[in-house]
Amino acid sequence: MSTGQGKKPGIIRRVFGGLMKLINGLRLLLVNLLFLFVLLFIVSMINSEIPAIPDKSALVLNPQGALVDQLSYIDPLVNLLGDSGQYEQETLLQDVIDAIHMAAADERITSIVMRLDGLSYGGISKCRKSLKPCRSFGNREKKSMQWGISIPRTSIGWLPRPMKFT
Repeated sequence: MSTGQGKKPGIIRRVFGGLMKLINGLRLLLVNLLFLFVLLFIVSMINSEIPAIPDKSALVLNPQGALVDQLSYIDPLVNLLGDSGQYEQETLLQDVIDAIHMAAADERITSIVMRLDGLSYGGISKCRKSLKPCRSFGNREKKSMQWGISIPRTSIGWLPRPMKFT
């Protein structure tokens, strides 16, 4: 009588045992790849250098598309697939205002250049909201300038007073 030590397991047990080894190996591979990806991401974030801003620099604002108070909803799946070409490009008004305020407080920034070629529509109310920070920027003895081959009629409110060209 044999005790079962020299006996081979059955075919079903060998197939499912091999399948489990394969699944376990794939699991370990995926977890290790995920760990390496996270590690590389953290290292790249640590090593990223913040660009130095030299003294007497100009901030170039280049709003693209329509100037809006709130960005339009874009389906995340469409955005993920990269088929967002059917949507018009938009620039958030608050981002422009915040950039102007930060530039006004930064002593390294001496002027602002607004490139308005890419601006398709601004709206009078949005241009008026953006006019106040432009004026406060000009009141700090800093220069501001608008530049564009074709400035939309609705963007006339962007023109800060007094305008200084250098």
